[in-house]
Amino acid sequence: MRVFHWFPVVQMLLPKTFWFDIIDQGDKRIDSNYLEDKFSQVEVAAKAVKAKKKEIKSLLDMKRGQNLGIFRSGFRMPVHELDKRLSVFPPDGDALSIEHLMALKREQPTTEEFEAYKKYKGDKSVLSDLDQFLMKLMEVPNLRSRLDLLIWIHEFPLQYDEVKPAVHTGLAAVNELNNSRRFEAVLTYVLSIGNYCNAGGNKGGQHGVLLKTLPKLTDTRGNDKKTTLMDFLYYTLKGLKGRKRTLIDFPQDMVSSKQAVETSVKALSAEVEILAKDLLKIDKAGKRLKKGLQKKEEITERDEAFFIHLERYVTMYEENLVLLHGECQKVQSVFKKVLLKFGERPNTDSEDIFSWVAKFVEGYEGARKKFLDDEEKKAKLRRANAAAAKRDEERTAEKNAKNTKNTNSSDGETSPRKNSNPFGKDAKKKSNPFGAGKTKTPGKTPKKKPTPGARKKSPVALPPPGAGVTITVKSRSRQSSTSSLASADEPPATTEDVVDESVLENNAFMKKQPSKKKLPISYNPFGDKPIEKQLAEARQANATPTREGFLTKLSAGKHGRPPKWDKRWFELEESGYVNYYKKQGGKNSGSVYLQGCSLAIDTEDPCVVLIKSETRVYTLRAETSELMALWAEDLRCYIGATVT
Repeated sequence: MRVFHWFPVVQMLLPKTFWFDIIDQGDKRIDSNYLEDKFSQVEVAAKAVKAKKKEIKSLLDMKRGQNLGIFRSGFRMPVHELDKRLSVFPPDGDALSIEHLMALKREQPTTEEFEAYKKYKGDKSVLSDLDQFLMKLMEVPNLRSRLDLLIWIHEFPLQYDEVKPAVHTGLAAVNELNNSRRFEAVLTYVLSIGNYCNAGGNKGGQHGVLLKTLPKLTDTRGNDKKTTLMDFLYYTLKGLKGRKRTLIDFPQDMVSSKQAVETSVKALSAEVEILAKDLLKIDKAGKRLKKGLQKKEEITERDEAFFIHLERYVTMYEENLVLLHGECQKVQSVFKKVLLKFGERPNTDSEDIFSWVAKFVEGYEGARKKFLDDEEKKAKLRRANAAAAKRDEERTAEKNAKNTKNTNSSDGETSPRKNSNPFGKDAKKKSNPFGAGKTKTPGKTPKKKPTPGARKKSPVALPPPGAGVTITVKSRSRQSSTSSLASADEPPATTEDVVDESVLENNAFMKKQPSKKKLPISYNPFGDKPIEKQLAEARQANATPTREGFLTKLSAGKHGRPPKWDKRWFELEESGYVNYYKKQGGKNSGSVYLQGCSLAIDTEDPCVVLIKSETRVYTLRAETSELMALWAEDLRCYIGATVT
């Protein structure tokens, strides 16, 4: 047959309709032959007729059935077992949990469902499993009252455990404010500081201040925008002596005041009264349930044991609430004394009092930490300066010993030093061949006694002053220089002559003139002063050196990226810190405190230095090895480790 898409009446609404009264009459007689002839389907007629399955009915609507099915999937306890578990007093292991009780209360049969199942006159065996479950729940005596009672029994201890610590904390806080003598003494210093600051004005000369003034000590800053009145208060208390020295630790008396910031004295009394009402509700519900079961003669041994546990439960918490109520009254009484003691208004909330005191104690602890940090930095700086001074003394002593040794050795020398710089400050001045005394005729050179086995050199005539000629000098130390002395009136000579170095030493016009370009300290063209000696002189001149310039720093490589070299501007300060910036004069990108670090020059690349602190390793690179040697030597003055 073709399907007739109609809209049936919801099963839950059937009992209130006329359809419910004609259910027993069944279907009316109709002309089924004619109906099948007109509305039958051909393809259905060709198939074998299958036996009809037993149709399952349900009095629940779709949404209610879906919610009940979800509950049943997680709660697979049989109904007869549920009846036993409802008589077990928590916290017994067989008692139902608070989650199961809340779910049962939410999914228990409603009043409409009770009426629908009672009026249903059809075959109840054809109803769905969910309908069967609800009908079995309807058979449990006093299900709703039992569920409510068990939920209250579960929830009451949790509420009591929340109120009890709050009452104890509030009582301890008001007792601290009422009994702390150190806190009172500190307030007298606060009053003195305020009167001194406000002297000469209408706010000065006061005899007391309210507690809400205390947090303002942290907000009032001095000329340097860093020091606050709270810092000065700690400085004042730290300078006290004798018994007053203990005032510096007054926060030890205010521990509970910091914990009671959100505690309201008025709310505590109200919460205790609510607990008393809830306990009374549990007692009445238990007695009413027991009376109903006795009236119906449905009480069992499990129920008797349940009500015995309930009586003990109510008695225990009644005694606890009496004690808790007494503590609340004590909190209110002491709090009134606190308001009167500090001159506060009678209607001031306890949350405000505890908040002001907590902020004052927190600001004081911050001032203490700030002072201790500054002292630690100063101590580190003193240790660094002492270490630098000690190193300076050792270097001075080492240098003096070395100079003494060199002096003693130079007194016994009979031959001149090899590879000495003829133009240095240690070289002996030669007589001018063109001055007074032995005068040599221009164009002639003194004859030199030839050395056996040596090649003869062609004599070259030196020009008189003013004559231009280009001369190439071959030195025994493999150094060469070209000097051009050209006159403005005469063109330069085109011939190139080779002369001996000893001839140029006696020519005043061939001495090298000082260069205007300032050479780096590592530049040493004549080899008479090694780089080690120059560095030693630099250390001696400045025990706490400073330096600045561009270096490249190896980055750590974040988010999976490979490390790379970044160009940064570095500044070495006398405090022992190395600060680096992305550009000169820019924002500080980081700092390294050298005290306690170790330093090493890379063995594979002398232009790279490694600075190892307690947390990481900094890799820096200079353009040249000479420049890196200067940086390393200055850094060594603060590190105190040997540069390798």
